[in-house]
Amino acid sequence: LTGGCDRVARLWPAEPADTAGAADRTAPAGAARLATPLLELRGHADRLCRVRWHPLGRLVATTSFDRTWRLWDASTGQELLLQEGHSRAVYCVAFQSDGSFAVTGGVDAALRVWDCRTGKSLQVFPGHHAQVLCVAVSPDGYTLASGGEDRTVRLWDLRKRRPLFAVSAHDGPVTCAAFGGAEAGPAHWGAFLATASFDGRIRAWDVRGDSGRLLKQLSGHDGRVADMALARDDSAIVSCGLDCRWKLWASSDDGA
Repeated sequence: LTGGCDRVARLWPAEPADTAGAADRTAPAGAARLATPLLELRGHADRLCRVRWHPLGRLVATTSFDRTWRLWDASTGQELLLQEGHSRAVYCVAFQSDGSFAVTGGVDAALRVWDCRTGKSLQVFPGHHAQVLCVAVSPDGYTLASGGEDRTVRLWDLRKRRPLFAVSAHDGPVTCAAFGGAEAGPAHWGAFLATASFDGRIRAWDVRGDSGRLLKQLSGHDGRVADMALARDDSAIVSCGLDCRWKLWASSDDGA
């Protein structure tokens, strides 16, 4: 699943098609084969920011500089929801674990919670002082994390609809956030939060209670870290940066 400046999201086959033939034989040795997208999602009026799969795997969310986010049927390409509410570009989106609601963050510095069944805006969380670049929902669906250009990470209680605490997390914009503990059982759901930043670092935080204690720091990129993902069992982190490198970080034997 990809999205780009051409305002289109595309779904691609997981395995490249066998395109051996006359066209292949004329290509330079070792040249990559171009796959044909399975589906194109068209409708946005400006470039896309983020594309995300719905947890059930049948729907796709897209965010855009056209100030909307949209929900699509991944099998037919039908647009199911067109959501307006942010006053500027919608930058990021995340789903609650069962997909019943979504959270978006915008260049307007606001967070919005949406009912994915009705499209209704349920809650607006102000608090960031600059654009919101990333959002994440804990595995139990109770806690929201957000990070932004103001270099902070903020935690929010989705049940009581109130802020929990904020951490001055990085020395640059916070570009990515992800909760750990997804497969560790209810007692450990959302026990820590990993964040990445344009300061070139990845950090892990204890977000139980209201401490926001730093647990671990990973340094190795020579420039800005653009994105990051956790393994489902928290055994590894993969990151990519504007230094044109991606890195795989493995947990040590002591669990650090």
